[in-house]
Amino acid sequence: MKKSIALAFLGFLMFACSKNDTNATPVAKTCATCLRTPEALVANDENVKGIYKGVVVGSTGTVSINIQNGSNTITATLIIDGVTALLTSTVTPVNGQSYTSPFTGTFNGTPISVNFSVGLGGATPTFTSSDIPGHPNATFEIFKETSTSLVEAFMGTYSKPGQTGVFNIVLSRGL
Repeated sequence: MKKSIALAFLGFLMFACSKNDTNATPVAKTCATCLRTPEALVANDENVKGIYKGVVVGSTGTVSINIQNGSNTITATLIIDGVTALLTSTVTPVNGQSYTSPFTGTFNGTPISVNFSVGLGGATPTFTSSDIPGHPNATFEIFKETSTSLVEAFMGTYSKPGQTGVFNIVLSRGL
C-alpha cells in the first residue's frame, strides 16, 4: 500500500510540474491606438491642403493639423504635457498659393494662438510664432503626411538610474 501511495505521489509530481519553454516566440507589442494608414488623401498630396503632424520641442507635445482634408474644416489638435487644445482657423487655402494662417483656441482655459505657414505643394511647413501661456519657448517640428507616407508623432518619458527626461519623436513611413 505504501508503495502504491509513493508511486501515485511520484506520478502526480511528474504531471504537475511544467516545463519552461525557453524557445517561446516573444509576443510583439502593438499600439492599439496608432494608425496603420495615412489620413492624408491622394488629392492633397501636391498642394497645401491635407494633414500635417509633428512634435512640440521645449515642451512635451504633439500637433496635428487638418487643412480641408476631405472636408471644409481647418483644425489643429495640440497636446502639451498631456493637455489637449483644439484649435481652428478661418483662412481658406487658395489653389496654387502658399498658405499662412493663425490657429486659435484655449489651453487650460486660457486663449492661445499659433501661426502656421506652408509653401506651394505643402513644402516646408512651419509655425512662425506661438503664444502658449506657460510654454514661451515652444518650437515645432512638423511634416506633411501624404497618401503614401504615414507620419506619426509621439511624446514620452524615459528613466535610467540617476536620470529621467522626456522625448518627442516623429516617424515617417512610406507605404
